[in-house]
Amino acid sequence: RFPTATFSRMRSARSLSTFPFVSNLERARHLSGRVFAHDIGTLIQRPLRTSARLAALAASFATGISVAAARAEEEACKQPGSEMLAYPIWRQELQRSIDIEKDQPTSKFMTLATVANNEPRARTVVFRGFLEENSDTHNALKIITDIRSDKIEEIRANPKAEIMWYFLDTREQFRIRGELQIIAWDEKDEEKSMWRENQWKSISSGMKQSYEWPSPGVQRDSDANDQSDFLDPSPSERPSRNFALLLMTPSTVDVVKLREKPQLRHVHTLNPEGHWNAQRVNP
Repeated sequence: RFPTATFSRMRSARSLSTFPFVSNLERARHLSGRVFAHDIGTLIQRPLRTSARLAALAASFATGISVAAARAEEEACKQPGSEMLAYPIWRQELQRSIDIEKDQPTSKFMTLATVANNEPRARTVVFRGFLEENSDTHNALKIITDIRSDKIEEIRANPKAEIMWYFLDTREQFRIRGELQIIAWDEKDEEKSMWRENQWKSISSGMKQSYEWPSPGVQRDSDANDQSDFLDPSPSERPSRNFALLLMTPSTVDVVKLREKPQLRHVHTLNPEGHWNAQRVNP
């Protein structure tokens, strides 16, 4: 049973309709992080872990849909090809963690690992969102980089890579394995070239200026002038030739939820037909 105050809080949750999920059920699952447990007449401020059915029932109160409709929606989510599962489960879980930690600047920092001469290379990169323009690649993660950086040659030699992403608040770890694609100034595909231009428009002026700095990783002379080298005039509206968009297309996503007792771990794999399969494994 939920106390009346809890339902009032759920009804008044202004951001409920803006959650980036595809169904009332998923919004309810996200909202469950704001629901509080009732213990001996006192509201204890801790997230209430709900089952899918309880989440569906919560959705019925939060959005005004009937209990029967909520249950029907829950069953629909289980059906292959359901529009409610337009995004795979791992992406919905990832988005939930992003939303919870959205006020922390470090929440978008990921570790990107590549291979160079059979040796690992890892660096911190910034998550720039998912590619939404094309349904075939809408699960691709966007990263930006300098075309002169070492990682470009590493990716050209071996596009296989892995992202490691840990969220402190939710205590969830996502290991995303797949292949990287480079979209640079000489891209022939007009649609991909437009993705790159749109990404350029979304970054700050300071970030744009950094693409005109001297080549990264090159030894710096002792008499080099930092002021002239790193304080450039206003950047061009057109993307710098040094600016590249990277797309990480996942094939396997390993999700570990460390907060659970016992810890939960699922491995999500993309099959040849383009469908995601999830398998629970030992943590």
